[in-house]
Amino acid sequence: MAFDVGHFEPHDAVATAVKLAARRRRGIHVARVDRVPASCAIGRGRMEDKEREAQAIIEQAKIMGGGA
Repeated sequence: MAFDVGHFEPHDAVATAVKLAARRRRGIHVARVDRVPASCAIGRGRMEDKEREAQAIIEQAKIMGGGA
């Protein structure tokens, strides 16, 4: 499943993913895509703020889905 942040309710999306995954005893993968400025060197550029935001979203999804 893929969602646009502006067009869905996160709790509902996670609840749907949990139900679908449970049917086949599968896991849920949460991904966040961010644009990386051309000025960031590949493999060297750090975007700590974006990384923290992404990790927070992943942790929220774990809590909503009942995962550890």
